[in-house]
This record gives sequence, C-alpha cells and structure tokens, in this order.
Amino acid sequence: MFITIILITIITAALFAVLISYLKKLSSKKVRLTELRKQWLEGIEDGWDFERFIGDLFTALGYKVDVTKGSRDFGVDIVVWEPGEPVTLQAKFYTGSIKRYALEESLVGATIYGTRRTGVITTGEIPRSLYKLAREIEKRTFVKEIVLLGRTEIEEMLRGMRLV
Repeated sequence: MFITIILITIITAALFAVLISYLKKLSSKKVRLTELRKQWLEGIEDGWDFERFIGDLFTALGYKVDVTKGSRDFGVDIVVWEPGEPVTLQAKFYTGSIKRYALEESLVGATIYGTRRTGVITTGEIPRSLYKLAREIEKRTFVKEIVLLGRTEIEEMLRGMRLV
C-alpha cells in the first residue's frame, strides 16, 4: 500500500511537471505573438526586415525555419520545415498586388531546393489570377502545393493560426 502511494505521488508529480512545461511554452508563444503583432502594427521597414519578421513568426508558431542569406538565394527567402516536406517561400515586401514573377521565382527555388511545396508570402495582396495560375501549376508540374499568403493570412498567423 505504501509503495502504491509513493508511485501515485511520483506519477502525479511527473504529470504536473509536464503540464507546467506545456503551459509555460504556451504562454511564451502568446507573448512572442503579441510582440510580433506590435512589430507588425508599427510597420516593417524593408524587405530584409520582412524576411526576418516572417521567420520569427513561423518560429513562434512552432515551425523550424531557415531564413536564407538575402541575395542569390535562387528565389527562396525562407524554408519552413514541418513534418513531411519543407516549404520554400519567396517573401515580397509590397504595398500593392504581387506580380506573376514572384510565383515564378518561387518555382525556380522549389526546383533548385528539390521541394514539391513552395509559395509566396507578401505584405501586399494576392490577385485572384495568381491563385488560378497556382492551381494550374499544381495540376501540371512536380509542384504539389503552392502556398500564397498575403496580408490577411499574415494577420491570421499573428492570431496563432498555422497556415502552412
């Protein structure tokens, strides 16, 4: 009986420690997302600042992330690692709608990096025609998923949504 009580106490303590660790991690994620929301509202200064910001955002959401060196990156600014295949992303710091060439750069990057998931993330808007083109590319090429994330999707991610 005494050994049973000790075992129950040890198991309870271990479960409590795991719960505390999880709650701290959850709290840390919320704090980091709050900091990133503030940075977003204050404004991103330039393209390189945007790339680092997006890298930090994906990291805060629990992804493993590599931000490339910034130039001669073959159309890949950010690599997001999740279970399964990595996603290569082209980051575009724009005020208006992104153009077709942003997706083309992303496709070149996917080819060079050997990924079947790629996309564009932008401070601007993504026109409907680009979504249509992305679906056609998915049907006809080695690329199986094209992720297109604009301002609205970034704001959803800042609220904790995992969109990749």
